[in-house]
Amino acid sequence: MKEKIYTIPLMDAFKAEDECPFCFIERNLEQHAMDFVLGSGASYMEDDVRAETDKMGFCREHYKKMFDYGNRLGCGLILTTHFKKKNEELKQQLKMFSPGKASVLGHFKKAKIDTDNPKTTIGSWVKEQEHSCYICD
Repeated sequence: MKEKIYTIPLMDAFKAEDECPFCFIERNLEQHAMDFVLGSGASYMEDDVRAETDKMGFCREHYKKMFDYGNRLGCGLILTTHFKKKNEELKQQLKMFSPGKASVLGHFKKAKIDTDNPKTTIGSWVKEQEHSCYICD
């Protein structure tokens, strides 16, 4: 197969003799995204990147990898503005929240909590936040 500019990453993955070429590509892309966010280019200081990271946040795995990356100042700045934005959004959600009516006997029954299908707007908002990541998406 003739190498073209768009096939170079695929050819590199197959030539790497790694366990799986697709896992190699995924790790490579993840590392490039981490380098972009926290690396020497300091893209975390750019307004457009910071707005996106504030909006999307990071998953649990990538929070850990960001901390382990070594740029603690950049990680701290990103997390500070992200949590400020999420606190504002949470305050808005709490202002709009109105609890549902429950019967008197309902207080004595053991409640079954379905974490997959939240019944309140706050629950669905929290679920959205858990499944949003700047690097994964």
